[in-house]
Amino acid sequence: NPKLVGYVSGDLNPKRRRALISGIVAPFLILHVLYSVWYTKVFCDRSDGRPACEMANHWSLIDPQVGRWDGWDRWTFAYPFAQLWYLISLLTKRIWRPFAMEMRWTLLLHIILGVLVGYTTV
Repeated sequence: NPKLVGYVSGDLNPKRRRALISGIVAPFLILHVLYSVWYTKVFCDRSDGRPACEMANHWSLIDPQVGRWDGWDRWTFAYPFAQLWYLISLLTKRIWRPFAMEMRWTLLLHIILGVLVGYTTV
């Protein structure tokens, strides 16, 4: 619920910063590493007849230029696994909220940014 996320964000005092690190950043890093290891083990070391490292039809971890799985550099923290996108979204909302509340025309700015974000490739 976006209203709840904004309500509990509050100011970024030292206690809240520690809570962000222990409650959002640390779980994200731990879960991302665990997902990376698990997905690699499950999808690259398979014996069910499907292509190695294929996670979905015609999408795999294999680097087309190399012709094989080219190591851990395919896993990046910039693209969170599965439900972990919510932790990144929550973190950015909690950090950005105090600044957004001080800006003039913040609603208009966020509507424009929300529309424009659909046209990016990040």
